[in-house]
Amino acid sequence: MCVAVMALVFSAVQTSHLRTYYSEIENSNRLNAVKSVLRFLQPIDHPYAILTDDVLLYQILGGSTEFLIDLHDIGHGSGLPDFVELTRQRAVYYVKKQYHDDPIERERYSKEFGFLAKLRMEKRFEDPENRLEVYRLSPEPD
Repeated sequence: MCVAVMALVFSAVQTSHLRTYYSEIENSNRLNAVKSVLRFLQPIDHPYAILTDDVLLYQILGGSTEFLIDLHDIGHGSGLPDFVELTRQRAVYYVKKQYHDDPIERERYSKEFGFLAKLRMEKRFEDPENRLEVYRLSPEPD
């Protein structure tokens, strides 16, 4: 029993630096990025939706007040006509992260990115730390 306790204490001390390091990365890359998008969208007074792959973080940090669309769900279900209609009802802001351009990500979610390619994207915000960009989506003119 004493050996187990000593092993746990030793392990906690030895890994504390790693836990701190990874916590800082998580805070910078994910939490602060979400907060910067929410600050950008805060002054908008018309109905809008956020298209993102971090839905849970936006729910938590946005106080569950944001209208959210999961990026990985837009290629399934009712399809593009309903999504285009949604872009007519409210402003849809797509949170594009750097890894969204990676070939493996494009291949894995080809249906979703194919939907996005059919819409016009206008850059509205670029994160100062180059973690993400926010685009306003609108249907292509007929």
